[in-house]
Amino acid sequence: MVKSVAPEIGRAAMRALLKERSPLGPLKVMAKHVGRFFQIPIPGFRPYVVFGPEANRKVLVTERDKVLWRNTDPVTDLLGRGVLIVDGDEHDHYRKLTTLSILIPGTYLSLMDIIALKATTWSISPSQTTGILFFGILPLEEVVFFFITNVLITFGMTLLLANVSRERFAEIKKQVRGWKEAGLHPQKR
Repeated sequence: MVKSVAPEIGRAAMRALLKERSPLGPLKVMAKHVGRFFQIPIPGFRPYVVFGPEANRKVLVTERDKVLWRNTDPVTDLLGRGVLIVDGDEHDHYRKLTTLSILIPGTYLSLMDIIALKATTWSISPSQTTGILFFGILPLEEVVFFFITNVLITFGMTLLLANVSRERFAEIKKQVRGWKEAGLHPQKR
């Protein structure tokens, strides 16, 4: 069911944006008037907004099977169905694999860094960090580095090993072969 928004609500949302200088202002106004789960009709892209912890829990946990996750949007169109664009049981499977593959090595590397810093195996200049420390010794930048590195490695390996990637690779090989047969490949120099 699509609810139309009265012009005065739109104006109230704009006033909230100008007053708060943050997108949260208009989102609060919209959530109050149309509900905590709504769609913004932007031409070519129709994102959904889930506003507040209760609404997020409902959409992501308690009633997630009632939500059609992948409507047509530029990201889905660009990436197509794959590891990052899946729902249901397949999403749960990939999420379990990636979560453990990120958390375990990221935590291990952070702990080893703490041990090395405490043992003065190496040191990190406080002038080169934000000053935010985990356990009073490990800079935020180190933790972020370890976890982002593991995210990149894990997603890379997941994408490489996923069945859908094998199918895409076979399609790409076939396309390149066709280009070579048609004489469209670059000449060797």
